[in-house]
Amino acid sequence: MVGDAPNGERLLTLQHLRGLTQGELATRLGVSGGFLSHVAKGTKAFPASLVQSASSEFRVPQSFFYVRLAPEDVGPVTFKKTSTAKVRDEKRVVALYTEASRLFRHVSDRSGYHVSKLPSVESHEDPEDVAATVRSIAGSPPDAPITNTTRLIERLGVGVVHTLDPDGHADNAHAGASRPSRISTRPLIALACQLPGAEQRFTLAHELFHVMADRDLDRGLTLIRDPRELRANRFAGALLLPPGIAKKQVSETLTLHGYLKIKAEFGLSVGAIIHRAHDLGLISDHRAKMLYIQWSSAGWRRNGEPVPVPQERPLLLDQALQRAYGRSYAAKASHDTGVSADLISSWIEKSSEVQAGVAEVINLSDRRN
Repeated sequence: MVGDAPNGERLLTLQHLRGLTQGELATRLGVSGGFLSHVAKGTKAFPASLVQSASSEFRVPQSFFYVRLAPEDVGPVTFKKTSTAKVRDEKRVVALYTEASRLFRHVSDRSGYHVSKLPSVESHEDPEDVAATVRSIAGSPPDAPITNTTRLIERLGVGVVHTLDPDGHADNAHAGASRPSRISTRPLIALACQLPGAEQRFTLAHELFHVMADRDLDRGLTLIRDPRELRANRFAGALLLPPGIAKKQVSETLTLHGYLKIKAEFGLSVGAIIHRAHDLGLISDHRAKMLYIQWSSAGWRRNGEPVPVPQERPLLLDQALQRAYGRSYAAKASHDTGVSADLISSWIEKSSEVQAGVAEVINLSDRRN
């Protein structure tokens, strides 16, 4: 993970993390753009003085510049994003995700937590069946609400980071991110920004499907109507609202406000429940269209829906860090992984911030033999 010599490519990572142009980065470091370009490409040596000045200027550990790209960090990052997403922001999210992923792999392994328990999903498999399988592996009853999607994912050995970008995205152009890979045994799912509770849960489930089903991607998914995106949406709906329950609670005549009861119990947005009901053939095309019109006319699309779903908080990364390094872990983990201590602190949401009584993610039965 951290090599013996500085790696010029890390200057490009730093540029993306800070949202700078190469010229802006060179100015901050007091060198010419041409020299910086040569160092980044490896055609000129990376002087120790530049490592020191960059570390000081940008508050990153010197080990940041010694990081080597791991096989798990090669490959496209999938996004749940809008058409307004900007290239610069996308590069920043990818860089942040790669830093968080490296951190999670390291501390998950060092803490002794188990590797992922996720099944490998082939293209012909029905997302409905995959959702039932995941529930079974996680020990969740087939027709019961999933009270905490984040905790279910973490107990499967998958790391979760909420608010990956500490500066946030005001327009929520990027929501979820993952990097599906056949060689990664400790995957990470991240939310790039703060989301309402129902959207948060759906996005996590959506990315979970990508991690299982899209391990051979050669490029990112950029179209919301891509069949792989639609399959991920179908899985998320099936995981959070199983077909047996949907068939009992949804009918052609159920009113828009009737959907709020289902939202409160199962933690999906009304918009997602309407889509789910239509997917399952529980409501007609005409009824779905009328419900969407009512949903939009009520202002729920633009201003948010009634009956807020509580936001969830990750625990696994924090607990793994404490297991690996003790309570004062940020500086130690930063030195070992090259991830800035500021980022580590920003990604951690302490267990004390979660409602009392939530069990630890890591326990003796979860640890590897």
